[in-house]
Amino acid sequence: MTITKTALAATIGAAVAMTSFASQAEITVLKQDPQAGNPLSRLNFTVGGSIRPQFQNMTGDDGKNSYKRNGFDGGTRFRFAADYYLFDDISWISYYELGVNIPAQFNWDHHYAEGAHDTSRRMLYTGLKSDTWGTLTFGQQNSVYYDVVGAKTDIWDYDMIGQAPGNGINGDYDGSYRSRKMLK
Repeated sequence: MTITKTALAATIGAAVAMTSFASQAEITVLKQDPQAGNPLSRLNFTVGGSIRPQFQNMTGDDGKNSYKRNGFDGGTRFRFAADYYLFDDISWISYYELGVNIPAQFNWDHHYAEGAHDTSRRMLYTGLKSDTWGTLTFGQQNSVYYDVVGAKTDIWDYDMIGQAPGNGINGDYDGSYRSRKMLK
């Protein structure tokens, strides 16, 4: 019984330690402070991202899923956002999010799926934002369905129960998750 309690405590401790590895940051490089004659003062530029190591206890000895047991990238991403004040309450906004599979990027054996991409464009869009009229954007971005339903249910890895199917290559162009050339 003592051994079981010790093993349980060690497992819980390891789980807590693993969840604390994920880190994220958001840095404002340029802060918007509109001044006459200074066009750069109208720009707000932020850089951020999150590094997401992940482990899953996969069973079986086929080796196909061993990278999940060994530790893999659970969705590391870097993002860049710009907000340029034009006039009244209208701003021109742009957003870029790059997904990086760090183990694949550095060729770490047995830490990524065979044939996995080392980078992917998760989002890239631009548009206009107004406090009075709302926001209108165009490009690769989360769908309205994802913003309203999916984001609320996307709290567990590989869950996707409340989300529309991700048909196509990485669900990028079917209108359910992050479509390309979407007007929203």
